[in-house]
Amino acid sequence: MPAPAPPRSPRSPPLLLPRLLLLLLALGGRHLRAEPGDGAQVWSRFARPPAPEAAGLLHDTFPDGFFWAVGTAAYQTEGGWRQHGKGASIWDTFTHHPPAPPGDPQAASLPTGAPSPSPPATGDVASDSYNNVFRDTEGLRELGVTHYRFSISWARVLPNGSAGAPNREGLRYYRRLLERLRELGVQPVVTLYHWDLPQRLQDAYGGWANRAVADHFRDYAELCFRHFGGQVKYWITIDNPYVVAWHGYATGRLAPGVRGSARLGYLVAHNLLLAHAKIWHLYNTSFRPTQGGRVSIALSSHWISPRRRADHGIQECQKSLDFVLGWFAKPIFVDGDYPDSMKNSLSTLLPAFSDPEKKFVKGTADFFALSFGPTLSFQLLDPPMKFRQVESPSLRQLLSWVDLEYNHPQIFIVENGWFVSGTTKQDDAKYMYYLKKFIMETLKAIRLDGVDVIGYTAWSLLDGFEWHRGYGIRRGLFYVDFLSQDKKLLPKSSALFYQQLIEKNGFPPSPENQPLEGTFPCDFAWGIADNYIQVDTALSQFTDPHVYLWDVHRSKGLLKVDGLVARRRPPSCADFAAIHAQVALLQDTHATHFHFSLDWALVLPRGDRSQELGPHVKFWITMHEPPTRNMTYSAGHNLLKAHALAWRAYDGQFRRSQNGKVSLALQADWIEPACPSSPKDQEGAERVLEFDLGWLAEPVFGSGDYPRVMRDWLNRRNNFLLPYFTEDEKRLIRGSFDFLAVSHYTTILVDWEKEDPSKYNDYLEVQEMTDITWLNSPGQVAVVPWGLRKVLGWLKSKYGDLPTYVIANGVDDDLQAGQDRLRVHYLKSYVNEALKAYALDGVHLRGYFAYAFSDRTAPRFGLYRYAAAQFEPKPSVQHYREIIDGNGFPGPEPPGGLCPREFEPCTECGFFHTRKGLLAFIAFLLFAFVVSLSLIFYYSRKGRRSYK
Repeated sequence: MPAPAPPRSPRSPPLLLPRLLLLLLALGGRHLRAEPGDGAQVWSRFARPPAPEAAGLLHDTFPDGFFWAVGTAAYQTEGGWRQHGKGASIWDTFTHHPPAPPGDPQAASLPTGAPSPSPPATGDVASDSYNNVFRDTEGLRELGVTHYRFSISWARVLPNGSAGAPNREGLRYYRRLLERLRELGVQPVVTLYHWDLPQRLQDAYGGWANRAVADHFRDYAELCFRHFGGQVKYWITIDNPYVVAWHGYATGRLAPGVRGSARLGYLVAHNLLLAHAKIWHLYNTSFRPTQGGRVSIALSSHWISPRRRADHGIQECQKSLDFVLGWFAKPIFVDGDYPDSMKNSLSTLLPAFSDPEKKFVKGTADFFALSFGPTLSFQLLDPPMKFRQVESPSLRQLLSWVDLEYNHPQIFIVENGWFVSGTTKQDDAKYMYYLKKFIMETLKAIRLDGVDVIGYTAWSLLDGFEWHRGYGIRRGLFYVDFLSQDKKLLPKSSALFYQQLIEKNGFPPSPENQPLEGTFPCDFAWGIADNYIQVDTALSQFTDPHVYLWDVHRSKGLLKVDGLVARRRPPSCADFAAIHAQVALLQDTHATHFHFSLDWALVLPRGDRSQELGPHVKFWITMHEPPTRNMTYSAGHNLLKAHALAWRAYDGQFRRSQNGKVSLALQADWIEPACPSSPKDQEGAERVLEFDLGWLAEPVFGSGDYPRVMRDWLNRRNNFLLPYFTEDEKRLIRGSFDFLAVSHYTTILVDWEKEDPSKYNDYLEVQEMTDITWLNSPGQVAVVPWGLRKVLGWLKSKYGDLPTYVIANGVDDDLQAGQDRLRVHYLKSYVNEALKAYALDGVHLRGYFAYAFSDRTAPRFGLYRYAAAQFEPKPSVQHYREIIDGNGFPGPEPPGGLCPREFEPCTECGFFHTRKGLLAFIAFLLFAFVVSLSLIFYYSRKGRRSYK
């Protein structure tokens, strides 16, 4: 960010005022000029993780007039490869006669009788867009996009690639498409060359390896400008020249499949840059004055992070981007020449620009057209160009790098998205959440980083031929059944998401995603939960149970005696000082309740009733968070009966005298359909909820039997292991509660599509996943506050208006972090969602318990850090105390309606807790004084007896 201007001295002459005003305007309204190499600042700037509040979704909208686009490429979608006079392209040849991989046996060497390999995938028909203009444009209308990026097939308008007689049918097809776009009010963004060079130019000249092809490219571009330029305001000359040059002519992975040298790859890139510049100058001179359009080249890039946060790692990352993006961007956007890192490393491999060529190439782009996605990143990036660093799908950081490296250009993201398996149909949750992530990062780059992004293009409109991946993956917003005759488009979940996002122009604030002001009832239970209370018992020797010998002759140190351990003494009354200290810490939080577990073996070591705690306890939990995902059906059956017997025993024998309440606590993480619009995902989410939560909740709080969804599902799978209750058992179990207690920690998405077989649950036929825009804890637990509100609403809809307690809610945080910022954010956000459930949804919420008391019993979850036998409060303690003191989130009005609440400190507890050393010294003095008095008294009496 630019530094603020220094304050003006009061004695500054008046003539300086205009200059200072201009400086302030420059600093406040525009970025300072950036130079090549400034992009290296990005890695340092993003080195530290953002605050939790800034790490998740940014609820904001895009600037007015932002371009919302979607795109396709001709060879991927058009098909019609022989229709109406279209010529062959290098991709037609490459797919019909693919070169054998290096070292692979040729087909001719196959043994007699061996099965012939399956025919290669081609774009001969693809999505058949050539015959379905209305179908495709209806998809644009449904999405509501403002711009549509498509490419013109060079061989369709000029079958031989030269400026001879154009193919009228090809020209008619593109005119028809442009006319339809005009009717819909959608602006075209037209790519002249998206990898499909006419085969004749490849045969005659060797393709882009020959500079003569640039002249044919100019003739082709001029034809397009004359025929279509009146309706096109945005032109892309060449798509992703890195892939064209490197994988077309060096590695041979893509068409035309030339396995040349690295030198040939760099030569082709050189020719592509000159060809692009030729087209820009043609438009600038001959067509811009009348057509008023803009021209650029689509440059694709990855993002990369250093393995180690050292200067060398950052230099290697900078070099990696130079070798992929800077290779083409620096000549165009800076000075007409290649990055210094390339020139220094590649020596004679890299062609040199002459001075006239530098001037010719420099400045030949009216905006920065950026592509980012799996085609280059993670698939086609040549490993040596990573320089041993790590790729990362971070669009925001790449946008910041481009902004700094190339002096704040206008950026139009002309291709972005992800992919799903070729077998995935309409519920493409994985693609949808990547799309959400990239668009959110674009919004943050605009609003938080000041990057001038003018548009975003989701890739692609519909499923098609995916280059080297064929039909093995899908990248469309609309599903295409390639085996069908009509190739009807079916909107995917990602299409519905994108349509709604365009309609809202981003992620606007709404009451659902904004904090709520309000308070809980005055008798609300504010609690802290922990696993158990641990009492320190002193050891018989030092603070270590092992026995040592002092080696006075040799080492002069202590030698541990193997196999010998000192016994702890049994607990005694003195140990309660440790409990007093912990109670004092609990009181510091202002919590009114403490939830902990009893150790059955310690309470009843002989199985008798020698100790009674009932008079001191008003809330009992029979069983806490039974592990439904790791429990057999018979174990769950017995557990429910055991709980019911305990509740009936308390109800019949102790309730009248002790006046307490009893229930069981269930873990209730929320299960959300990955695609909210998908009926199958909704059914899957409901099924998982019933197996996770309804399994134990329904018999107690509902019908007295297991959920119907659960039994029907198991019967359908011929699984009859779920036991049946007798009528007496149903009566025993049903209603065996006084309140509903749930633990909640996170939210999980479920998708019915088998996108990742390794993560698919065949038993419930769902796949668990996460929204990659969600904030995650160090333990990779998703922080999704609204999930608490949803699960509370679901329980209310299922079991009625029951008094409900959130008996445990918490998150792990970094033990090394000085400020537990994540826990602070978690507490505020989750308690606020609990308030929404209470105030807006009518949930009968009676209490909230933060988990956990200390790291000693719940590592990384504690409100208190435990070290060196001392408890140290974390910052989250203060924040939780403020919530408790306000009984929620009171507004700015005078808190006249707040509940009267006094927190009298336990002076005795505090005294013991803070003055342990002083107490020990006083106790020693008292002991010495008593002993001295006793001795004086004893000897004085003895002396008197002797005298007598």
